Amino acid sequence: MFTTHAVKHIGIKQNQTVLKLDTYNIICVPYRISVTNIVLLAFLSSDELVFFQKYINSLCGLSLVFQKPDQLESLKLFVRCTLLQIGQMKGRDNVGLINLEIKNCPNDLFAIIVDYLSYMERLKLEYDDYKDKPVALTPENAKLLQFNDYAVLNASGSTQRVRLFTLCSNNAEFLTVPVSSDLPVGTPAQLKLYFQQYQFAATGKVLATEKMPTGGYRVKTSIEMSLELVEILERYYARSRAAARGNEKSGER
Repeated sequence: MFTTHAVKHIGIKQNQTVLKLDTYNIICVPYRISVTNIVLLAFLSSDELVFFQKYINSLCGLSLVFQKPDQLESLKLFVRCTLLQIGQMKGRDNVGLINLEIKNCPNDLFAIIVDYLSYMERLKLEYDDYKDKPVALTPENAKLLQFNDYAVLNASGSTQRVRLFTLCSNNAEFLTVPVSSDLPVGTPAQLKLYFQQYQFAATGKVLATEKMPTGGYRVKTSIEMSLELVEILERYYARSRAAARGNEKSGER
């Protein structure tokens, strides 16, 4: 599925995806993509879905547009496909699910997909590297992390803003507000984190709680694998190393 992380990394322009089927142009949103298949979403009525059924196993063309932030010009691709299936998305009225088979994957599209898959594998390895190496949310580190100083906890049916203390790839520590109640160990928890690059929800469970004199709780939660968080930590460590080298050079003068 096209997550926010995937969309940003590969630079796909979701609102510029068009499926050409016979004489019809259908505006679509990419849902899943590989070098052999593409699954799309499209707003289609029940009557339209029935109508387009007659084109199953027919040839069609898909226009895709990619542009990363550091690219001056967009990359436009036309992919020749076969319509394998079209039907209503389960639980979504007027949303069609379109399954295409790629006849011959263009080299540029192949490179984009392979590059992202390789990047995902690298982030999965870095998730293990960054485990249990908490980064204290000091003003200096928050700046390097590009953290917007905003985090929200969803747990036990309630939502509250929390103050983040430490963060690493597999856990976080934070302070709840004084009026909050205790969170038993094992309680499912979702931590919404706001950074300049990404805003995302990190899911996990409560690992430990400690009652504070102010009335709130210091809470530690686990964090499941999050590509967004690992990428943010990767960039944090790169910026930290660059800042350290800059300080060394300043000291030598």
